[in-house]
Amino acid sequence: MRERRLEALLFQVLAREHTLEELHAALRPFHPGLTKARLFALLVRLKGEGRVAFEEGRFRLAGEEVPLDHQPVRELDLKDPSGGETL
Repeated sequence: MRERRLEALLFQVLAREHTLEELHAALRPFHPGLTKARLFALLVRLKGEGRVAFEEGRFRLAGEEVPLDHQPVRELDLKDPSGGETL
């Protein structure tokens, strides 16, 4: 029961991306005995079930779109469409 309650709170907090430290700080007032190790173990289990995603040091709900301001910057291929040189 207590584990299900923690999961429910975690899913509410994961409406936005967070680091492990941010998640721990947000959930600790509701679960004073919560350790980072226990929280990490829960996140790993939920990731294995496909319910949580981890990318670039941040956790989020799986299947959620990553906001544009949190997407990694990728190098663009700026070739001239006419076959000329790279812009």
